[in-house]
Amino acid sequence: MQQDESLNSDKKALESELGTEMASQLTAQEQEDLRRFTEAVKEKKKEFQEMSQMRIDIETKKTRVEGILKG
Repeated sequence: MQQDESLNSDKKALESELGTEMASQLTAQEQEDLRRFTEAVKEKKKEFQEMSQMRIDIETKKTRVEGILKG
């Protein structure tokens, strides 16, 4: 288990390093596209986190209502 975490950490570090080096070799348009895509991914991750929290809240309310109806 510890080894898996270590390997995943190493993989992420290498991917990050690889992506950085590649960005410097892109054209100005490709760099702009990459910047926009990166920003879009960050926004989608944020939206996903918000939706996940909303789902948790709704599931909690649903469970409470079910408990009330059964009780």
